[in-house]
Amino acid sequence: MCERATATNRILCCVLGVLVLVLADSMRPADGDLEPTFSTEMTIESLASENDVSPRQLLNALSVHNTCAWELPQGVDLTYLPVDRDHWMAALETLHAERHSSRSALAYALMVVCVSAALLLILPRKVSRSARFLALVGTVLVFGVILGGLPNPMDAFVRFLKALAGHESNAVVIALGLLVFTALSLLGSKLVCGWVCPFGALQELLFALPLLKRKRDFKLPFMISIGCRILVLIAAIMFLFGLAVAPTELSIYEQADPFRLFSPAQMTGMIAGALMVILILSSVLFRPFCQILCPFGIYSWLLENVAANRPRLDQSRCTKCEKCVKACPTQAMQGVHAGGSEFFRPGCWACGACVSACPEDAVAFTLDSSSTDGSAKREVEERADQTEK
Repeated sequence: MCERATATNRILCCVLGVLVLVLADSMRPADGDLEPTFSTEMTIESLASENDVSPRQLLNALSVHNTCAWELPQGVDLTYLPVDRDHWMAALETLHAERHSSRSALAYALMVVCVSAALLLILPRKVSRSARFLALVGTVLVFGVILGGLPNPMDAFVRFLKALAGHESNAVVIALGLLVFTALSLLGSKLVCGWVCPFGALQELLFALPLLKRKRDFKLPFMISIGCRILVLIAAIMFLFGLAVAPTELSIYEQADPFRLFSPAQMTGMIAGALMVILILSSVLFRPFCQILCPFGIYSWLLENVAANRPRLDQSRCTKCEKCVKACPTQAMQGVHAGGSEFFRPGCWACGACVSACPEDAVAFTLDSSSTDGSAKREVEERADQTEK
């Protein structure tokens, strides 16, 4: 990567750092807003209003602990409802923690640091399998086990859609959170998904296990991948905006949110079953949830088309050995290697496998094509001059 491209990326990372500071400040609880408000003399509507959440948010959080939550009348005092006080408090504390969490602010800050490190220190070089493996383990431990599944790009995207539908309060914080994910995705192709998403990292670790020697020969066709994600997202949006009838008034992603794996208290039978299927598939297919179901994956794929840093191929160096295509766990490098339009190619997860596999250093995860093409062309011209002499 040329010095100008590196300097530009450093500036962009600093700007993102400032944005995260603004988001962290907005997450800081105000005076008098440190504990949930609760009284058995309240109704569901008044309880939600006192805690600055919508009734749907409250019932959604309660449904984790009480399966009959959506059948409760909203205008009756809580005293007369068949729900324990502990369940109400658990639901309120969950919502309160989501809105006012120093852990969330820390997760966003660490996310920017890790993405910046990946972009500036790791991806410009060849990434060994052991280094990639350690990075994935660190992502699962830090963002998954320690921070409880934060950051959650899928949740940020879905909550933004819910805010548009009027089902979320505190829309400014939600919008700022999605803005950070958007900015990081514009900085580099799926940098968030590839380097700081704990559930994505867990899937990739399972895929790395040597269970089937020839499993990497199969790559999910991109049209199937993007088609499935679009269909599921459309169905979720229809339920969310009342365009279809949903029995429990919940979106698809709330019923099977895989990030709850890192928050056992929020685990349900449906989520546990979905997780088992996804994790089994992960042993034979690269990031199945990311490729087939994740709504943020569609959003970040659209942003890939205008992302500053992405895999680029220096045609003057390329010997057509296609080692980069074979090393890529998806069809991303197949699209890059084929040439043609740079838009709407198969999604890349910024794993760096293509860069490491190329023996001619023809592949680079870089800011623009000129940063590799120009230097390569100069080297070719110099070699030609030396040959003539």
